[in-house]
Amino acid sequence: MNSVQLSGKLCRGYEIRFSKEGKPIFTGSLAIWNSFTKESEFFRFTAFGKNAERMKDWCFDHAWMELKGELGTSKWTDKNGQNRNDIGIRVDRFQIIRNDFVAKDPNQFTKEDDGAGRPENDLPTEDGEDLPF
Repeated sequence: MNSVQLSGKLCRGYEIRFSKEGKPIFTGSLAIWNSFTKESEFFRFTAFGKNAERMKDWCFDHAWMELKGELGTSKWTDKNGQNRNDIGIRVDRFQIIRNDFVAKDPNQFTKEDDGAGRPENDLPTEDGEDLPF
């Protein structure tokens, strides 16, 4: 059985792009605290289709989230002609657990169709804030 469930903080640098067929693809990294090594570990993830669209609308820098999916490998040739591979998570489900973002300006929030507020994409961050914890 190939199943993984992780919770941690969403790192900056996530993005949404589109396949040649126009289907959305959301990629990002999740930072998870390893209590044994006392260091953060980073796990790349990818969501496709409706999950990608939802992540675009609801995921923010430093949001605590839970991902459920499966591990998968990616293989590619880099710009130097070297064969590369990586292991990542293909997201089946996700949930925002907590968002530590505090709006300094209430006008930074917009209303979604269901009435829930969310910050705009370009969020301010506190100076000196260390990611991920």
